[in-house]
Amino acid sequence: MKKTTRLICLLAALALMFACFAGCGDDETSSAASTTSSGNSSISNTDVIDQTDDNELPDYDLGGVTLTVASGHESVLFPDEEKNELESRRKAWIEECKEKYNFELTHVYYAWNQLTSTLLPDIISGDYVADFVLPVIRQAGPFVQARLCYDLNSKDFSEYLDFTKPWWDQTMLKASTIAGKTYCCTPQFTSAANTTWVCFFNRNLMEEIDVDPDSIYDMQEKGTWTWDKFIEIGKKAVKDLDSNGTMDMNDRFAFGTARWHAFNNLLTAAEVDFLVEKDGKFQYTLNNSHAISVLTKMNEMFTGYGMYFDVENGGRGLYDMFANDQLLFAFTAVATCSHETIRDMESDFGMVLTPKYTEDQNYISRAEQTTVCCFVPVTAQYKLETAFALQALSFSAWKKGVPDIMELNFAQYVRDDGSEHCIYEVFNHTTFTVDQLLYDVGIEKKWVEIILPNVMMPVVTQAGADMSGAVQSISTQCQTLLDDFYGQATGQQ
Repeated sequence: MKKTTRLICLLAALALMFACFAGCGDDETSSAASTTSSGNSSISNTDVIDQTDDNELPDYDLGGVTLTVASGHESVLFPDEEKNELESRRKAWIEECKEKYNFELTHVYYAWNQLTSTLLPDIISGDYVADFVLPVIRQAGPFVQARLCYDLNSKDFSEYLDFTKPWWDQTMLKASTIAGKTYCCTPQFTSAANTTWVCFFNRNLMEEIDVDPDSIYDMQEKGTWTWDKFIEIGKKAVKDLDSNGTMDMNDRFAFGTARWHAFNNLLTAAEVDFLVEKDGKFQYTLNNSHAISVLTKMNEMFTGYGMYFDVENGGRGLYDMFANDQLLFAFTAVATCSHETIRDMESDFGMVLTPKYTEDQNYISRAEQTTVCCFVPVTAQYKLETAFALQALSFSAWKKGVPDIMELNFAQYVRDDGSEHCIYEVFNHTTFTVDQLLYDVGIEKKWVEIILPNVMMPVVTQAGADMSGAVQSISTQCQTLLDDFYGQATGQQ
């Protein structure tokens, strides 16, 4: 299909993709989304965006108030219109929104990866710092734990911040809801789908190993795109290209990926939760039979059949090896399709959702913990004005900003219709889980420092690792951390 025709088709489909965002089920034992059938999402054949107009929001005048935004990502709401067309369009709809509702924004910079050591003490001091904060999710947890985040679900706040609207991701709301209080959200201007993980595949290599590239799309459509199929196809691609008897960065592998992100993404895709909220506490749930089976299967994927190449420590980067036809698959974020190395690669590539653990499950694709989210600090000066401004900005981003992103960041870089389908399907599968808030939580040992060496590393480095023993070995540490976090966040110590 010609590029211009694909673009028209993709933009025509944009309205459909927003009909249902990935939502959490009511089952308290699952923090992942489960809103889809065993195949693709069931999307209402309704032009949601075009049927939703500005009348969805009340005609409210914020009186010229200036709201302060604290973040390390200035371009999110303060774009440089001279940089490129996308930034220019973003600037335009932000300015239009501010003018319509009569408010201004000003930015205060805090390095994104240092918020807990810089911004957190400033808020603890009680001083007015900002009206809302845009941290990456992994930096938000300590603020929640310190009870520095306003309850976005409070009655007065929800009058202006309506989370029932289709431009709010329900999985983020659930992931940050503790004892009935909601602390974080992902307004559409944060573009969470950019950082949702999918599976890239090299179409040329597919043909070389006698697998029809489009068969991957057929499996996705039928709901049979699973880990077993991933392994079955991936094993065929492994090859000692230089015939020296040693597999290294000069050879070909089934897949490569950034280990930490892929580890978490695959767990979420298999509906495995690190924890659940139950009986007035967080409970560590990694030590159950389903989780052990999933971890064992992941261990097989990473250590068996010579399939995996460690692109982080092997001397060659993910993009380079994939573009050089040395990786059949690459687990990475959707936005990778616009990376210079990938968009200029000679071989064609395709994109599908993260494979399911088993056919009877749903497709679930996790957003990175580096995705930008939002919270309102308890010291905010203009809480209600902030609530309405966030609603208005998120609506504008949904109505105007996301179609711009689809057109300028994605549509011109994908190579086939199946990839386009994956891109807009991501908006139905982007999922957040509560453990993302825990990344930097902990005193003697942070959450990431417990999980990474004790569970993740055996999965990716030790063939035949005892995963049952691994998850049990950190049970007490994890539960203690969860008790501390929950107790402090809820004031129920």
